[in-house]
Amino acid sequence: MDGFLHNRKVMASWGLLMAAGFGLTLFLCRIPPGRALVAPSPCPGNVCVGNFVVGGQNVQYAYTQHIRPDGRLKIRLNGGVYNTSNLVSFILHDLPAFVSWDKYANPNNGAVYLPEEDISPGLTAYERRDVDGCASCIVDQVMMVDFSGLAEGAYSFSLTVIQNGDSGGQSGLPFYVDTAAPSNGDESETWAALAGMDLPCADSFDNDLDYGTDCADGQCDGSVGRVADGALCEVPEQTCHDEFDNDADGDTDCLDADCDGRVGGTAPAYVPDVYCQFGNEWGPVSCTDNFDNDGDSDAVNPARFDCQDNLSNPPGNPALTCWKQPAYGCPATEDCVTAADDDVDRNFSDDYDAVTTTGVNCTDYDCAGRPECPSHENRTAAGDDADEQCFDTYDNDLDGDVDCADPDCLGVVNPLNPNQMCYEKEFDLGERYQFCDNSFDDDGDDPVDCDDSDCSQKFLRCGPCPSIEHYKYHSCSDGDDNDTDAATDCSDVDCIGRLGEIVVGAARCAVTESSDAACGDIICSDVMCGDGFDNDLDGSIDCQDPNCATFSHGRGGHVCEPAGESSCGDGGDNDGDGSIDCLDDDCFGVGGCAPKNWLNASCITVPRYSPATPFTSNDPTVMATVSEAAHVSGTDTIDLSGSANYSSFTVVVGDAMDPAGAYPYASNLCSLTDVSGSEAAKLGLTVVAGKAVQVYNLPAAGPLLGNFTVRLSCPTPAVPAAEITYPISISVLKLPGDIPEYGDATFRHTLFEATPPDVLTVEAEGEVAGTVELPYLDGRRFRAIPNDPGAAPFSSGICYCRVSVDGTPYMSAGGDCLTSPVEFDRDGNVIVEAFAEDGANNIGPLSAPVIYSVNVTPTINPADPQLNRLRLTAPVTPFLRSGEMDISLRAEFRTGFGDDFYGLGSSCDVFVYGSDGAIVNGPVGPTDSFAGFPTPDGVIACNGGITLPGGVPDGEYFVAIRVTDSDLDSAFSNRVPLYVCKTVPTANTEPLEVCGWADFDGDDATEGLYTDLYSTVDRPCDNCVGLANANQRDANANGVGDVCEPDNEEYGRCEIDRDIVCKWDANDAVNCPGDYCCPQPSNTLVEVPPGSENYEHIYDQRCIDSWGLCTIDGSVCFDDDECEETVGTCAVTATECERDLDCSGDPGDICVGADICENMLFPWLQTVHGNIFSLKNVFALDEPPENEFNATYCITAKDLIYNFRSELCATEPQATTVITRPTPANAYATVLGRIDVEGIVAG
Repeated sequence: MDGFLHNRKVMASWGLLMAAGFGLTLFLCRIPPGRALVAPSPCPGNVCVGNFVVGGQNVQYAYTQHIRPDGRLKIRLNGGVYNTSNLVSFILHDLPAFVSWDKYANPNNGAVYLPEEDISPGLTAYERRDVDGCASCIVDQVMMVDFSGLAEGAYSFSLTVIQNGDSGGQSGLPFYVDTAAPSNGDESETWAALAGMDLPCADSFDNDLDYGTDCADGQCDGSVGRVADGALCEVPEQTCHDEFDNDADGDTDCLDADCDGRVGGTAPAYVPDVYCQFGNEWGPVSCTDNFDNDGDSDAVNPARFDCQDNLSNPPGNPALTCWKQPAYGCPATEDCVTAADDDVDRNFSDDYDAVTTTGVNCTDYDCAGRPECPSHENRTAAGDDADEQCFDTYDNDLDGDVDCADPDCLGVVNPLNPNQMCYEKEFDLGERYQFCDNSFDDDGDDPVDCDDSDCSQKFLRCGPCPSIEHYKYHSCSDGDDNDTDAATDCSDVDCIGRLGEIVVGAARCAVTESSDAACGDIICSDVMCGDGFDNDLDGSIDCQDPNCATFSHGRGGHVCEPAGESSCGDGGDNDGDGSIDCLDDDCFGVGGCAPKNWLNASCITVPRYSPATPFTSNDPTVMATVSEAAHVSGTDTIDLSGSANYSSFTVVVGDAMDPAGAYPYASNLCSLTDVSGSEAAKLGLTVVAGKAVQVYNLPAAGPLLGNFTVRLSCPTPAVPAAEITYPISISVLKLPGDIPEYGDATFRHTLFEATPPDVLTVEAEGEVAGTVELPYLDGRRFRAIPNDPGAAPFSSGICYCRVSVDGTPYMSAGGDCLTSPVEFDRDGNVIVEAFAEDGANNIGPLSAPVIYSVNVTPTINPADPQLNRLRLTAPVTPFLRSGEMDISLRAEFRTGFGDDFYGLGSSCDVFVYGSDGAIVNGPVGPTDSFAGFPTPDGVIACNGGITLPGGVPDGEYFVAIRVTDSDLDSAFSNRVPLYVCKTVPTANTEPLEVCGWADFDGDDATEGLYTDLYSTVDRPCDNCVGLANANQRDANANGVGDVCEPDNEEYGRCEIDRDIVCKWDANDAVNCPGDYCCPQPSNTLVEVPPGSENYEHIYDQRCIDSWGLCTIDGSVCFDDDECEETVGTCAVTATECERDLDCSGDPGDICVGADICENMLFPWLQTVHGNIFSLKNVFALDEPPENEFNATYCITAKDLIYNFRSELCATEPQATTVITRPTPANAYATVLGRIDVEGIVAG
């Protein structure tokens, strides 16, 4: 036993106290027989469990609480995984003498038991160990000892574990001996004396500690395994319809291989019985019995049985499933008429499914071509119109094309939204339609508008889908990828040098963020390192950006120092981190800024107390509340509470033998007092100085009466100490019956220094020479500079500071002692004081006051969201043209209370800067001024305007307003862009920007950029110049906005296709110039168009027969004489000419170069090749002229044909043959007109 005694440290606190000289009467390990047969606090299932930590590694234990006199005590010890070469030892000791012992390891997790054993000479201790440790092994073992003739009664034993160079364990673990107790060798053994032990195979405990719980233990075969319904344990599983894992192998009922072929369902749910098929559900019986024969339904597919079972094991063998197996009674295809999902494909990837609402009848592709289903996307199965089906997201005719992607839907208008119509493309210039800006997928190909390849970058420099990002003056700041090249705004190279922000500062995009950087072909002369904008999109703004290093263009003209602020007294945030001068951490100890001589700490509460901690799970029990933190030279307290009556009461605080568990405050100065009750006088103290204190009852004083709390108070030393841990153990006898109770717990305590910190001074953010200057209601922070006098290693650090500004307290968020921003609304002096608290809950005195002067300057009024920035109120766009050089501005400023804008301060100074930074009417400005509207409370409204000098050249400018208050503090507004364009660009001469972006009518479409997309005649990007049409809708893709088309109800019908000839108002006289229009509105014409008898249509105006366009200026003409007299040359005779008639008359001799009238057209629907087909009707407002026709070939319609004539065949009012849909193959692309809900209409 020498090895046991010399190589083990047995933790028995009572023995240690006795060795230290305590003269105490202690409990014996064995309680006399007859005291109790069943534990006062029985462990469920007769198995007590717990855990403790030794050497940083957790050890779990379990033991059988009751044994027979000749029975076996089992203790399971699970240390988990070991990877060590040092000693590992598990020891059972303080046992009654045993006669034999044994061990085994957990067979379920590859565990081992420790290979070496040692038994004490008196057979009272049993050790298993491995002196060489264990490499990557699991130690999970049961150690057991057998007794012979042990008297009935209560006993105890102790556990000690040595591992990882440390030792620890549990002492005084009670167990009980009773003649009728379980043998602890049979999981199914019952014991009526212990609650729950009547059904030991259903209690979720491994009652016999053999690593098999309940039905997983073969001894439970035939015993009740589930209390609720009496389901039995079975090995192997034979009852396969009770939803219970009878053999505890993880598989229940039909999922268990043991159940293959056994009954899986019985009456009344299943008549006749149904049977399990392990692994696969298949065959004509199983696939039609409404039962999950293989048990593979789950939460995702809760009904995977019969024809819905599509899983085979192994995968990929359909014959071992039911799904789509006709031989097993499961249809392979949809029936299409049953209103049921016959082939059950709604949840599996099989053509038209993957959505739970698909798979039934005509939503299943199996039904394509069936007469029960539509054969066209826009018709019902009966052939009736169903235009709404072209917009319902379903493939109604099952041809693979959905909605507008289906050719059946071409030309169909959504009856629920007349603005939606299906087209073959979203933009087709040849077909003359364009829907690139209606937020609808017109062609059903998924991309919409400019993201559709039909539209993307197809409009050159114009909208809606330009080929360049900077097609408008603000399109590099609108957040849209206008040219759909996957680069937005400043990230697009097109935007380099253009305005990337126009709302608050008019800042440019750049390659690098510095004012000397070249922005493409434009020199960025504006101040990029101080514009508040990330010009190069590198994530760093202004002085944060390394490219701005050494530039003196930061906000306020301060030098940028991106690497860290070193100019710590200039009033500027040089590194852009939001902190100015001394309140920037970079400035500690720099210049006049104080150094940081303290550490940051977290705030705590001292003294701090633990929650009431029970020593056992019994009720009632003894509880302790201890002081977890205290100051030096103070008092540490431990409150002991008891809610029962006690014949014996012993508490040990600390460990007299183990220095790691010593209670350092133990001394003869410790005392006991009553907190509640009056039991302190019945208790005595025994002290081992600096190690432990024992509190015990004085036998002569009688029992302790319940509901008492006594306080152990011990003085603390004068020197701080780091955290310690110490144990408190109890051993008591509760009345009545002298019921024993043992327990222990570990507590922590820290001793903190008690010297309060002081504050040396308080610094103000941005202070220069004792003055803090800031805009109205802007914020500045303050920092207290504390001094923490605690000496290392016991300096507590600073956890927070409180700064008082004119009596208002501001708390710092932590030990940096920085306040939140303090807002100021008036000039004056402020008194600033502060105090600090350290990390030991020591609060220092208030510092000496510091006085700062505050100067509040004007700012754009932050109180009004409508006036918190400068706005250009006239003209409607930032473009000025010749003769219109007036601008109107609006902004509102606010200065501090006590200042105002009366007198000289009532002027609003307007500064207009050129793109080179020069001031118009410079050099110092202002450009001009207007009177503001001041109020007594320090507000001035700048709502007025100026006229720019007439000599200002065309170009880009920026406008800002400056105001000056009564104490001569000035402030500028944000700047807004302005463009002077006295010379409006013309076709082929326009610049790409500035006046090229001109938008005088305010519809956000450029009038200074041109396109030849629609004809050989260049037209402005604004498709309705002079009329604000913000959406620029151009349905017929002719370059003329819909609102400017001649058939728009606001206008006359004189202009046929290209331009506005005149505007007609029913209340005014006709204002048509020349002979373009009839001089008066026509008489009312009564028509009978299809489906509407007595329909009355009033023609506002009529046009003459034919028209063209002059080749030079694109104006409307009716013959060459109406074009500008421009000299050309006859192609054959080479003579000068102004029109073809001037030449020889030879068909080849035409006038080349003169302004002649070309593109003569009739204003009626007319084809060159191919017939006109309509599924509805065909009508024109007028008949074609005599000897003219609406079509070269046949006109065919299902409904009426009105005012149409065909040259080569008669009209057919009712179609007798199937209508062929127009396609490119039959040249429908030559049709001149539009298709709408009424059919084909001339246009």
